[in-house]
Amino acid sequence: YCYQHFIAARRLRYPVFMQRSAGFEALVGDYGSLPRVYLPEDYARDVTGLGVVKTVWAEFISDDPMGEVTWAQGLAHTTGRPQGMIGLVDFSSPEVERTLDLYTSIEPVRAVRQHLGWHPTNPLLRYAPRPELLSNTVWQNGLALLRGRHLPREIELFGSQLPEFASVAASYPDIQFVLPVMGWPIDLTSDGRKTWKRALAIVSACDNVAIKIFGMECIFG
Repeated sequence: YCYQHFIAARRLRYPVFMQRSAGFEALVGDYGSLPRVYLPEDYARDVTGLGVVKTVWAEFISDDPMGEVTWAQGLAHTTGRPQGMIGLVDFSSPEVERTLDLYTSIEPVRAVRQHLGWHPTNPLLRYAPRPELLSNTVWQNGLALLRGRHLPREIELFGSQLPEFASVAASYPDIQFVLPVMGWPIDLTSDGRKTWKRALAIVSACDNVAIKIFGMECIFG
């Protein structure tokens, strides 16, 4: 299995392509050369000879998450890729239940995710609408709608947010959580790594949390 994005900027609107995003650039570097259209046939060409059997597509922060997932579903039906899908959801949105209903009805959707990283000192690396969202009642009520839907919940956040996240995971033991980028350490000093490891140890007490190891370039550049 490989994790990838498909992109169709002629059909969908991606804010990071509509105008330069200093926050996205702070995360991935200069992204001017990224293709605005990248489809299964492009991916098949790029991975020729690498033995890729199946892929999992992840949303690419379009301004129409449900439309993006529906579009990817069409790709799966017509090209055979992707075999799995991860859709974007905002658990504080009044549309969250309708969004989850749609995703649950689309068989390749394997998980949902939300970008909640909030860097304590760098304002460019703040992707959540506000810092305290994990403890917000409206957001947690939306999260509770996952119960019974069998959709794991990815939360992209930084290592400094892990203690707060551990409280959320402990409060919802019947929801499977996934932490991308290894819980995203942001302080790579010796002391920073120790703090990150201590926070991960707290999270590890929650049996409903898995760690996703990818995006090493986001950590180490």
